[in-house]
Amino acid sequence: MVFRTKNGTVVTDEMIEQWAENAEKGLYPGTPGTTVTRPQFGRPRLYAEPLASVTFRLREEDLQLADGWAKDRGVSRSIILRELVERGIRDVQCDMERSSSAIADGD
Repeated sequence: MVFRTKNGTVVTDEMIEQWAENAEKGLYPGTPGTTVTRPQFGRPRLYAEPLASVTFRLREEDLQLADGWAKDRGVSRSIILRELVERGIRDVQCDMERSSSAIADGD
């Protein structure tokens, strides 16, 4: 069988067999060229750190509000929900820190 690469180079079954034999022996003849990697699927990351996927249910009214805010700002629902969760976490963290300092102060 004969194959053609994207740039028109002909590749035969015999060539593939020879490359496989050489690879099994650890032989890689020729001059190093460009490295071909598989394409990255999906959109690029929005954040440098990896994010975990979370699924939860919301009241329809809250979801409609969040969707409205997202539309007004021209961003996705995910971005709005992520911001709301981050704000909630920061608020709770501040409340807990205030409570801890109040207890430590004897209030």
